[in-house]
Parts: sequence; C-alpha cells; structure tokens
Amino acid sequence: MPGIRWGVLGGTWIAADNEEVVALSPQNRRVLGMLLLEPGRAVVGGRLVHSGPGATPEQVANASRVAVSRLRTALGPIGAASVVVTTATGYALDVDRAAVDHVLFSKLLRESEAVEWPADALAIVDRALALWKGRPFGDLADDHAFASLAPALEEERRIAIDRWCMLSVSADLTDGVVPKLESAVGEEPFRERRWEALMLAHYRVGAQRMAIDTYDRARQMLRDELGIEPGPDLQRLLTSILDQDPALDWRPERSQQRPAGTVAIARPSALVGRDDEVADLLELLGRRRAVVVTGYGGMGKTALAAEVATRFGTASWVVPVTPTGGERVAAAVAGVMGVSGHGPDLVDRIARRLQDAAGLLVLDCCHHAPETVADLVSELLAHAPAVRVLLTSRTELSIPGAVTFALGPLATGTGEAPGPAALIAADAALIRPSQIVDHWDVVSEICRRADGVPLALELLGAAHADGADLDAPSLTGMGDVVTVAMDSLPSESRYLVNVLRVLPVDIGVTFLGELTNLGGAAVHRAMGPAVRSGLVIQAPTRETGTRARLLDPARDHLSAEAALEVVVVKDLHRTFTELAEAASPSMVDTIDTEVTSALDAEHELGLWLLDQLEEDDEALALACDLVPVWRSCGRHVDGKHVLARLESVAERSSPLVRAVYWVRRAQMSPSLADRAELIDQLSQAMEVAAANDDEELRLRAGSELIVGLGWSGQLAESGALMADLRSSAPPDNRWADLTLRGLLSMGRGMIGDPAGAAAELLEQTSEQAEIGHSGELANAFYVAAAMARMAGDADLLAQALSRAESVPLDRFSAYPMAGLAFERARQAVASDDAAAGPLLWEAYGMLEAHGERRTAATCRRELGTWRLRQGDLEGRHDLAVAAIDLLDVDPRAAAVAIARLSNAGTDDVTSGERAMLAAAASTLATSTSGLPLEPAEVTELGSLARLPDVPLDEGQLRTVLQRLADATSDSNLRAAASG
Repeated sequence: MPGIRWGVLGGTWIAADNEEVVALSPQNRRVLGMLLLEPGRAVVGGRLVHSGPGATPEQVANASRVAVSRLRTALGPIGAASVVVTTATGYALDVDRAAVDHVLFSKLLRESEAVEWPADALAIVDRALALWKGRPFGDLADDHAFASLAPALEEERRIAIDRWCMLSVSADLTDGVVPKLESAVGEEPFRERRWEALMLAHYRVGAQRMAIDTYDRARQMLRDELGIEPGPDLQRLLTSILDQDPALDWRPERSQQRPAGTVAIARPSALVGRDDEVADLLELLGRRRAVVVTGYGGMGKTALAAEVATRFGTASWVVPVTPTGGERVAAAVAGVMGVSGHGPDLVDRIARRLQDAAGLLVLDCCHHAPETVADLVSELLAHAPAVRVLLTSRTELSIPGAVTFALGPLATGTGEAPGPAALIAADAALIRPSQIVDHWDVVSEICRRADGVPLALELLGAAHADGADLDAPSLTGMGDVVTVAMDSLPSESRYLVNVLRVLPVDIGVTFLGELTNLGGAAVHRAMGPAVRSGLVIQAPTRETGTRARLLDPARDHLSAEAALEVVVVKDLHRTFTELAEAASPSMVDTIDTEVTSALDAEHELGLWLLDQLEEDDEALALACDLVPVWRSCGRHVDGKHVLARLESVAERSSPLVRAVYWVRRAQMSPSLADRAELIDQLSQAMEVAAANDDEELRLRAGSELIVGLGWSGQLAESGALMADLRSSAPPDNRWADLTLRGLLSMGRGMIGDPAGAAAELLEQTSEQAEIGHSGELANAFYVAAAMARMAGDADLLAQALSRAESVPLDRFSAYPMAGLAFERARQAVASDDAAAGPLLWEAYGMLEAHGERRTAATCRRELGTWRLRQGDLEGRHDLAVAAIDLLDVDPRAAAVAIARLSNAGTDDVTSGERAMLAAAASTLATSTSGLPLEPAEVTELGSLARLPDVPLDEGQLRTVLQRLADATSDSNLRAAASG
C-alpha cells in the first residue's frame, strides 16, 4: 500500500505516509510481527495467538479470528485494514515487500554484493544499516514465535557491519574511519574481519606501530577469552605489514575504486536507456492481459520485467522458469505466491489469489518450457478476468490474446551525444564520460561488436579493461564475445565457470567449494573475476547463503568438455553421498540440521544428479541416503517419486539392499496409511535385518510395520510387535526411545496397558523433545493421534492433539503438523463443532502443500460433507473433486465420496460434477483396491444403487457393489448388490 512503511527492526511498527507511527497494543504487535516474518506468505491461524495446553481447536480458531479482527481495526485509520487477507491456510499480509524494513535490509545487502566498486557498495550498506532502530521485534524478541528470525537478523546486521568495515578501507576512507572501526571492534571483539580492517586502516594512514599493536590486542583477547590464536587471514596480514608488502598500499584499481568521473550506474546495465520500454509495457499491461517480451539472450528481458513488476502498482510475483523445472511451473508459481501446492484445482487457487490482488504475474525465461507455460497462462486468463501476466522468452509463445513486445538493441549515439550502449560500454571499459569523445574509436568498436546487446557490451567492455584484443576478426556474435570474456579469466575462474556450465541450476558457493575441493576463501577468490566479467551472477540469500548462477546467454555459448562433465557428475555424487551420510541421524544422534539445510538448498541439483548416474545401483544407494533429508525437509513428494522409479532396480538387488529400499520407501511415503500397503515388504525387511544382525534396520522396519498393521486393523499383531521392539530396543538409544514412545502411545486397546499408561507415555514423550528435532516429536504425536482415533480412544486422541500444540512449527515439523491439523478437524466434525469447516479447509491446504494426495482428498471429502450438512451446496463440488482425486489412490474412499453425493441428492449436480461422477463410477466397476473402510463408510456405500444418470447398467452396478461387499464383508452392500 503506497505511503505506508512496516518495520520489525527496533520493535514492530507501522508508519503512515505522514511518518506518524501507528500505536498498537502488545497483542496487535505480536500478530503483525508474525505476518511480517515473511510478507505475503500465509501464517496458520493457530500460530498468531498464545493458547494454553488445554485449549480446544475451536478456541484456538476463534482466538485467531478475534486477533486478526483487532489488528484490522487498528489498521483502519490509515486505510490499511484490507492488507490483512484470509487465505486457504491462514492469514497473510498483502503489502509491498520493499516497504518492510527487514526485507529491504536484506535486499540492499544483496545489491551491495553485486556492486563492483567499494565506494558504491559502501553507500548501499550505509543505507541498509540506517534502517536499524534497535533490537528486532523489540520486547517481543524473546517470544518463541520470533526465536529463529530475530537472531538471524541480528547476525545479518553483524555481517553487514563486517562488510562496511572492509569496504570503508577499500574505498580509501581511512582518515576518518579509524574511530568507527574501533567502535565496531569493541562491539563484537570476536569478529576478526573487523580487526583486519582496523589493522589495514592504521597501516594505510602511516601508523604501522598501531597496526601491529592492533594485532597484539586481537591475539591477546582471543587467547584470554577463547584459548585460540588469530585466524590465518589476520596472521597473513601481520606478515604483510611487517614485510611492508606493496600490495597493501591503496591504489585506484578496478578491484578497489571507481576512477573519478566515471558514471556509477545505480541499476542493472540492462535497464540503461530502457525508460521508454518500461513505460510502454506498463501502458500495454493496462490494456492487454498477457504480454510476451521477446529478444535475444542478453538483451535485458529479465531486468526489464523485474522493473515493470516493481512499478506495477499492485501485488506482483516474479517466477523464473528453470531448465529442470518446466513441468513444475504451476507448483513454482504457487510456492512464490504462498498458495498451497498440488492437486487438480491448484490453478484455480492461483487464479483466485491473482484475481483478489488484481496482481501481475511475471514468468521469466519461458523458452525453457513454452508449451507448459502457454497452457498454464491460458487457464489463468480463463479463470480470472483481472489477471495480468508478463512473460519473457527468446521465442514467441502460443497464448491466445497475448501481444508480443520485441526488445531491440540499444542505440550507440555519437561521441558528442553518446547513447545508452556507449554509456554501458564506457562504464565497463573504465572510460570516463568526459573522455568518451577521446576514446570513441574503442567505445564505438565495442558497441559495433556487441550489436547493442547490454550483456555483450558489459562483457566486451570488461574484457577490454583487462587487456583483451578487440581487433580479432572473428569477434562478431555473442558466442565470440563470451569466448573473449572467458579467455580474460584466470584459469581457476575458468574452471569454475565450466563447472557451472555442466550444472543445470544455480548452486550455493559454499557447496561449490565442497564440490571442487576448494576452501571457502579460495572459491570466493576464484569466483570474483567471473562475477566482474558479467558471466556469473551471485545473489546472497538469508536461507541458503550466497548462490552462483551462470547467465543463460553464456550457458548457450559455452560447451564444457565431455571429460569435465564426467568428472563433475562423479564429484557431485561423492559430495552428495558424504553430506547425506553426515546429515542422516544415527540411532543415537539426531539429524544434523545445518548439513540438512545445505542439501535441501541443492535439492534440484540432487534430482538432476540422480538422472545422470549411469549405474542404477548408484542412483538407488544415493536416493536411499537422501531419504532422511527429504523426510526432514518435507520433500516427501519428490522423494517418493524417485524411489518409485527405482523399484525395479531394488527388486533386482540383494535382499539387504532390497530391505533398506522398502524401509526407506515407507519412511518417504507422505501418508501413514501407505504403510498398510507395504506390510509384506516391511515384514520381509525385518526378517532380512535379523538374518544380517542389523539391529538398526530391524528397528526402523519394525516401527514402520507397527503403523501399517495398526492402520489395516490388525491391532493384535501391531501390539505384539510393539511389545517385542519395546523389550529388544538397546538402552541409551535416543531415536528408538522417542519413536517407540510415540508408537506405544497409539491406543490402550492396542497395547493392553492399564488406563492412564498411554497418556503417561505421551507426557514423557513431550518432555523428551531435546532428544530429537521437532519433526520427530511432531511425527510421534501424529502417529499417536491417528491410531488413537482408529482405536476409538477419544481421551488419548484429545491428549495427543493437546500435547502437539507445544511443538514448534518449523521446516522439520511441517508435514506431521499437516496430518495433525486433519486429526483436529476430524475431532471437530465428530463433536459437531462449529469450527469444523475452517479447520478442514486449513488442514486441506496444509496437506496439499505437502503433496499428501490421499489424505488431502479425504479431507476435501469431509469438507464437502460438512458443507452440505450446513446447507452449503458448494459441498457437492468438494465431494465430486474428492472422488476424482481418490480414484487412483484409493477407489473405495472414492466410492464413499460418490455415495455421500448420492445421499445429498444429485438432481442439482452440475454437468461438470456429473461427468466426474460418471468417470468415477466407471472406474469403480473394475477396481476395488484401497484401504479397509470404517463401518460408517461401508454402510454409506449402499447408496451407490441410487446414483442417477451415470453410465452404468444394472449389471455393472451390481458388480461394483458385489466387489465392494467381498472386500469389506458387509451384508448391506451384499443386499444392495442382489436387490
């Protein structure tokens, strides 16, 4: 919303356009702070309020609605009440992210990393640090809800000050900067970069003795406080100072200082001279719903689209279409927009979000998946009249009604009146604007060779500044330009560029160091020239650190040697395997979250690697190693697909490898119900593990088998296996302790414990959070809640749900929390709670976001049933969609959805819903697979005989009912089949 600024750096606050800070109550500040954690992303309602252990789901939902209502009331006087929006999964803040101080702070730091000249970068860091008013979230910083971001922001500020210290010395501001560096050192004496900057500042102002004394102070402090010596960088700097190394002298070189008089281009070069194009596109988007910007690689399409998105005036989202993710474009859009992903109506939900915001969707680099993009955009335009879509592509796209905007080269101009191409060329070649006339032969030659393409202008200008020969006769196209830029790089930098050419996606710089066996400092040093040349882009992110990406035009014209491709794949395999083994929890230790996060950041690269491995057994081994990481990070969908693809490989392998595979397959299955389909494989895995004296594998297989047996109704067998594992688990085994406590809490009727024993185990489990991360604890409560419901133990179910409230919602607990949300919703339905509908919708969104098709569709079925009971005819559509979604994962559950729709009266069913019913009924005629049904569901199936207007004759209908009767041994169905 224009004119309003939002902040968390120094307390949670809002400032209107008159700079007046809006007064907020503590509760309003907490709710606003939660929404500002990630502006635009949905926050589950229950997280917005404090709720005691005895609070019911209805009380939590009501408290959330009241808290959001009060915040909207407080924002009303400044006209901002509407920015707090309700989504399928909770509440979100629909504001310009650049108006949120911590988002702007991170953005400025990223910009400073991308600026070559220290003085320019220093000015940007100064702007970023000026945003800080005090401790993040103020008096709310100690609230558990902000426990992760507040320290992360404070650390980001420390890094920014470190960067300011080094930049201030590099920019030759040492005369007045020494007192400020002393203050920075005093504030954080353990950060050695600040001591390094202070030593260098003293040396450059002629105070060599002070520089040496500064080292002695740092060394004494580190020895006294930490018992360690200064790091290698400080030690090397001391040696250079003692040797009076000329390299320490400040010189106005390219790597240090922009020469006086040169133009500091404050925005990407691709935008220089593009003001008219930006204005034209904004005007065009006011009249047309879809615009495709086309042009050669390097022409600046991405930068132009990003600028248009920034100036659009309402909400906008920029989504890159990657070479490896073309088939997942809709999911990528949903992720960026904060829309829960997966499911057949995902496009509908994306369209509704765009429609409600009257927003702009930008799809970049659509030439990677032109047909997929065209289909998605056509659907969006059909579903949402207010949607505007801006696309960039090197080729035209077949989208009905879209208009093409061709982006052409930049004008060169003359020496007396240089055009934008000449300004970019001169800037890259270190030629001052006042000297362009004197060097016009060089500038015009760069422009001629580059054909007015911004990227080519940058590459050639930088190459000329580094001594490249512009007279080569073959220097005629982008390919030649890229070659010149590559030839000007040091050998180590060229090697890194070629490695990036092999890899299909961007990569963390730290991970790149692991891959190439370079240390952290070495990989940054080698990457520097490639970044300065314009071939590589680096973008720091708070979540994953600095990431490197090879520009697409450079990728198009660089071909890594086949031998290098083999080496990179081999090294990548080694790196992933080593890190996966380090991240995987043993039976005693918990998961290494730092390594897990690193692998999660390189997830797309891991999927690509699995496709590149020529040996199937290598791919199978790596996939099994990655399962704990995928599971911890909620990537069940991708992991399950990979494992399913490798099933035939596992079946050809040794019994032990096959046993590991099926245990991993069970662990990767998103739904607990999937274990019921793997009972035979898990039983065999336990036998193989026992025969090989592999107690860890036996315990893991047994824990999964317990759930499968219990879910399939074999409670006695499940209880017996529990007792066996409980007695045979080794002592001091933290994983087994936590897991078995959760399993043993699954219901008194199953394990035969006296009243209260299972509840006591739950109590102990909740107190053992320190022995595992929150995902393990949440999963224990999820299993306990689901199995308690199936065992009919309402008291234990309520206690499990209550205990789960204390588990923090983070990346590791997100999946089991989605399952717990459905269990709460089921409980609300059973007790005829008025909050059941919102809880079902919230659970459906969470399950969809995690790709849990079976349970999500079942949740949608329950939502439709609840709506119909409330007189809401939209429930019919929910039931029809649920029936279709369930057909290929659980036809019996699909039959229940059809039966409920039949009971509701199908005379008013729309033609589209009737077509879904027809397809479902036809499929049911030949399929009866699926899980056992609950008694109430079996009874409902008798109503299938009353379905009107579906393409089933009497014989087919009786076949359906007879098959279902045989599978469920139900007399009602048998009677319906013969009646």
